[in-house]
Amino acid sequence: MDTVFEQVIKSHLDERSHTDELFATKYSNPKKSIKECCDYIDSQARKAAGKENRVRIPDSVVFGWAIHYYDEENIKVSSHPICRASSPVQQQKKKPASPKEPSLVPVHESSASPKKERSKRNKVIEKESPFVQLSLFEES
Repeated sequence: MDTVFEQVIKSHLDERSHTDELFATKYSNPKKSIKECCDYIDSQARKAAGKENRVRIPDSVVFGWAIHYYDEENIKVSSHPICRASSPVQQQKKKPASPKEPSLVPVHESSASPKKERSKRNKVIEKESPFVQLSLFEES
């Protein structure tokens, strides 16, 4: 049974083969398969992630890897055990936010009265990001 990922890749490649005759001949190669193509994409994503647990890759790059798999005759596909996907909620519990992303930090003040201290303890502020967002609507 095909996974949703395999179906999306196959759909893209089918569409590409209808518009590109050269690719269509390579896509019909009996030595190649969608499953192995997706394994190749997984291996490329693992290489891109390096030592990180996750990586964000644009669709265009993933589809490019799929096309490259069919374009090249001698592609080596490394087989890795299937990794488990985790939801964002599970990741937040396990790992603190990355320094690149704004994170929420609780505010504590010990000099306030107990009632004020409880309310301030529940307040949350957003750390300033080192990145600056430019606006198209403000004058410089």
